[in-house]
Amino acid sequence: MKKISQANLIIFFFVALFLVGSIYLFSIDQRYDSHKYAKGWWSLSFDNPKTNDLSFEIENFTSKSDFHWELLADNAQISEGDASIGHGKTQEIKIDADKAQSDKRMIIRISLGTDTKEIYKNISN
Repeated sequence: MKKISQANLIIFFFVALFLVGSIYLFSIDQRYDSHKYAKGWWSLSFDNPKTNDLSFEIENFTSKSDFHWELLADNAQISEGDASIGHGKTQEIKIDADKAQSDKRMIIRISLGTDTKEIYKNISN
């Protein structure tokens, strides 16, 4: 039987340590990159930001599900509604095209409990 030298044992130890550490760090990185791991956030975006269409999407990763939305034109309310969106779900909210008023800033304000977010579009002809 061939005897393993101490230098080869040290190299083997560091290679094994590197592999175990790499596997551990990759598994942690994958978990933190998951949207579902960091619960408690939600996002709001327009379906098509380059047109005058005001339809938008809400993506929910919180434990709450009752959203309230308002459509405002220069801070005057035009319309409002409620949406129930479960955890990990995305829902598209359609806004009638006739609600868009030209030459005004159209604001969509979404509330979930005490948390409020806004997006806006400047509508022009």
